[in-house]
Amino acid sequence: MSFTRRLLVAVLGAVVAGPPPAAAQEAWQGDVGLLLGGRRLNRQDWEPTERMGQLGLVTSWLPPRWPVALAGDLLFAGDDADARAPGGLGEQRGRTTELDLGVRKTWRPGGGAFRPYLGGGLSFITGRIELAGPAGTVTDEDDGAGLWVGGGLGWLVGKGFELGLDARLSRARTRLFGDNKNAGGGSLGVLLGYHWGGGELAAAPAPAAPTPAAPAPAAP
Repeated sequence: MSFTRRLLVAVLGAVVAGPPPAAAQEAWQGDVGLLLGGRRLNRQDWEPTERMGQLGLVTSWLPPRWPVALAGDLLFAGDDADARAPGGLGEQRGRTTELDLGVRKTWRPGGGAFRPYLGGGLSFITGRIELAGPAGTVTDEDDGAGLWVGGGLGWLVGKGFELGLDARLSRARTRLFGDNKNAGGGSLGVLLGYHWGGGELAAAPAPAAPTPAAPAPAAP
């Protein structure tokens, strides 16, 4: 199992487990969203599969009193296209698997429904190219580490549900078929997500004790 895939398994386990019970009682906030969109890689490195469809899971975990949230995002992208392959004309299949870890800051101006955000951190990417032709199939895969930065805008719809746009750039060097290739790129997608915590989990304030009535003035 590659390093990137081991990290993916670890992050998925953390997402499924969620915050510890004690932390949940302290009103953690969180976001989880499904990302649907596209990804564009360096043309010289990935042609003719430099434009990929992308599916991802975008998560944020905000501990109590922290100014920024912890970010953990999983992104899967791929494309198939006609290309020269062993034995003649065949197909190239390009794939990337990206794990982005870091921090994310979200604002909610005026307490309204719109929530802009910015984030960044470390990116761990596996790049894979498969060439399938009349004479057989050859495949190469490599892991790389680099950086990512991104931002977007969410819109709360109803209680906790959110629609939004997410854009990001990432970079990580891999070596495929003897050439150095950037397995990162630019991506843009639509987010369908859910937000919880904060005010929804905050305990209601204790009722104020009744104020004792002032004693009546003494009779003259």
